Amino acid sequence: DDWINAAEWAKKCTWNQEQTTSPRFDKVWWLSLPNPFVVVADAAPLPPGVSDLNNYTDFYADPLAMIKIAVRRSALPPETERDDCLHLVLVGEDSEFGYDDEGNVWVTNNGIRSPYTSPVKNPPLNIDTPIWPWGMGIDLVLGAGFFIIAWRRLRVPYGKLPQGQRVA
Repeated sequence: DDWINAAEWAKKCTWNQEQTTSPRFDKVWWLSLPNPFVVVADAAPLPPGVSDLNNYTDFYADPLAMIKIAVRRSALPPETERDDCLHLVLVGEDSEFGYDDEGNVWVTNNGIRSPYTSPVKNPPLNIDTPIWPWGMGIDLVLGAGFFIIAWRRLRVPYGKLPQGQRVA
């Protein structure tokens, strides 16, 4: 039987420390705000009854929800702690894990939910605060600026012209 108790695997794990580098998307995530796909994806409502965006995107192929969660995740700083023991717990073919609203881990092996206490919490995503108004505002400011530039560049002088000059 490939089902092994999660507590037995957790006893085999030790705390390791290593230094790695990772890209800092949290410093530049706001550059994606003016993208029209991001604005529409963030403004699009989720289906009724959906409370957890993480679990919803795991089970349904909703492209707008996936864009919304990708932008929200890019705003989070890189993880400083990682629980690699969690992957040792997932030994069955029907193994999966996820996070609840508080950041705690749940593990399911072959349809049986196993208690697993991880010392590392998954930071919750804030999906309650909309970011689409910021993207729309940036788009409106950019549009107004480019409109003013075009208007000034295409302005034609008019009025009484001196004798011998004409506008073609």
